[in-house]
Amino acid sequence: MENSNHSCKQLTKGKKLDISCVILGLWVFCSVSYLTYRMTVSDGVTFGSDYVAHILAAIGASSECATYSLMSICMKLLYSITGNTIMISLFMGALVCLTGLAIRRALTVILCLQDGGADQRIECSSSLPCLNDENRKMFLTFLSFSLLFLSALYIPERAPFYLRFVQPDVEFLGSLITQPWHNSTYIAMRLFAILSFLSFVQLLEEDSSRVNPKSIVRFFVLLLITNLFKPNFVIAFAPAAFLICLIELIHNHGKGLVKYIWFGVAFLASLAPILYQYVVLFSSNAESSIIFSLSRFWVYVETGFFPWLLISNLIFPLIVTVLSFVNHRKNNILLLSWILEIITFFEMMFLTETGPRAMHGNFTWGMYLSSLILFICCIAELIAIPKQEKHRWAHSVAWCILLLHLINGFMYFGIWIMGGGFGC
Repeated sequence: MENSNHSCKQLTKGKKLDISCVILGLWVFCSVSYLTYRMTVSDGVTFGSDYVAHILAAIGASSECATYSLMSICMKLLYSITGNTIMISLFMGALVCLTGLAIRRALTVILCLQDGGADQRIECSSSLPCLNDENRKMFLTFLSFSLLFLSALYIPERAPFYLRFVQPDVEFLGSLITQPWHNSTYIAMRLFAILSFLSFVQLLEEDSSRVNPKSIVRFFVLLLITNLFKPNFVIAFAPAAFLICLIELIHNHGKGLVKYIWFGVAFLASLAPILYQYVVLFSSNAESSIIFSLSRFWVYVETGFFPWLLISNLIFPLIVTVLSFVNHRKNNILLLSWILEIITFFEMMFLTETGPRAMHGNFTWGMYLSSLILFICCIAELIAIPKQEKHRWAHSVAWCILLLHLINGFMYFGIWIMGGGFGC
């Protein structure tokens, strides 16, 4: 364990890492702040987004409810400082930049937590390119910030970057993983959700015979802030975490029951904002409700889009998972990310809202986040899997597909910078 901790510390040190983080952070901060500002002053034709509606609601210039999310309070406060949207734009740029650092932290910690420690993760026999320590840390840093731009594989006439409208104002087909740039509450939720996920998997790895109050409180606070911004993460994460805890409890023959009870207490306490959000969004509006529906699923099937949806979004994690299986690896973190992905997929396909919120697609937000987490866990697993000669081609294919995802993500971001929108 001491050697593992030493390797983990080495992955987080070094001047090159600091310099690369600063350079990448500045670029992300400036580019996202610029894009956000253009969206906040959009004419409704170019740079279309949710920002204008959210800001107007936050400052009380719209009839829409402004108090269901912590983001509304942040926007109102920031707008009051300068009387324009500059501070809001800088705030969103900072959130995205911090998310890049959170992904970097998540990759490093997950590599360290996986069975066998970090030592074997950074050898040249693994799937990670054969680099020295400093360049290896730079590689992980660039990869982490690149994942901010993760996108589905673009396949003309088959799979769009993000959305493709089939019938105007009726239904649309879209990506599972392309990161939305047009929604402020999602961007804030993403940062704290990644940190919540990371805090949870760290808690899972702690000694089951005792409870660490500081770790439980940290997990609760992070999840509470996540829910205050947007509830989509926890409605899928809670059942996924419950299943993993149940599996671990059975595997350990009931050992650590007290720790899992405290998990449940933290989850339940963090749900308080969701009760308020439900009252504001649904109980106060008799026209809005949540229903089970097969309509979205059948649209995907009838248009022939469903196979392309899976290919363009999930081919990379599927390859990595198969590689992990044939190498007889036990990885509960990867299993947790897949359970989370499956739950959000079913929510996206079969849950919908009625009334004024019917076309908002609010049950898709969790899908983008869970897919990003799945990719993070799969990248860590791909690095960890020993690069055997007979599977060398599969490692190369997986890295190439991941590279295509990132290239397509930068292309999609380029469309936004040029004034495009999410209907690509």
